[in-house]
Amino acid sequence: MRARHLAFHRRTKSKLARLKSDAEHEGAFRVAKRLYAVLLNAEDYTSGTIARILDAPLSKVSEWLRNYGEVYNIGGGKNNSCSILEAFKLIEGFSGKRQRYSYVEQNRIGDHICYYSDLRKMRSHYPDWDISKNLMTIISEIFQGQAERLEKVRP
Repeated sequence: MRARHLAFHRRTKSKLARLKSDAEHEGAFRVAKRLYAVLLNAEDYTSGTIARILDAPLSKVSEWLRNYGEVYNIGGGKNNSCSILEAFKLIEGFSGKRQRYSYVEQNRIGDHICYYSDLRKMRSHYPDWDISKNLMTIISEIFQGQAERLEKVRP
């Protein structure tokens, strides 16, 4: 059975190849394997051949190719989100410094009052997927990264 054939612009193919290489370098081997399946499909390999090359079940390869190109909103969901004011408070906790900002009561035109990502589609297509970093870890990493960048530019 031939999988849905994916055709890419050469720049897109090049970018996918780079992402695959980066994923391998970072140790994200499952991501790299899926990207490789997509690249092989673009070279007109069948699902069966791709499964043999990747030593992966045919059903998984078919799923990867079927879901390639889907768009997912994988924000934090309701349990892993915060407002900008809450984020300022978290940063104050990490830095020990009061954050400077001004707050205007009037809503900006087009702003959402509140928005949470709906993770149901992602979870239905990838049941083994879950959020890997909680909000505190993300804010901490942002703070640490910024602190390191500032150390490099300050004498």
